[in-house]
Amino acid sequence: MAKKKQQKDNASFDVVIIGGGMVGASLASALLPAIREHGLKVALIETFALPEDADQVLYQPSYDDRSTALSYGSRCLLQQLGVWQKLSEHVTPIEHIHVSDKGRFGAARLHAREHGIDALGYVVENAWLGRV
Repeated sequence: MAKKKQQKDNASFDVVIIGGGMVGASLASALLPAIREHGLKVALIETFALPEDADQVLYQPSYDDRSTALSYGSRCLLQQLGVWQKLSEHVTPIEHIHVSDKGRFGAARLHAREHGIDALGYVVENAWLGRV
């Protein structure tokens, strides 16, 4: 009997996401259509509170002053999530990639235009990524 009462007192969720950093927030965004369609109860558990207002600045270690390189595939996913348009306001495109090892034979050079795309990836400040 005590066990049943304890279960009733606890909140119950269909999905629990631990961490509101880049991965957790992206997962929550990706789940929005299913949440709306099926009425899912989702909990996003984060140690550091996210700002209630987009202009409010709070410390969040996932969205600090570093930058992140996003692949072209990540851009496609962020477009599907509906955040790319806003995010793209402050990204720097990666148009060329050169991979080599000094003193060794061989190198790889990639150019976005040769693949018919604007960029191979993008660099974005984590703080901006968190705001979007």
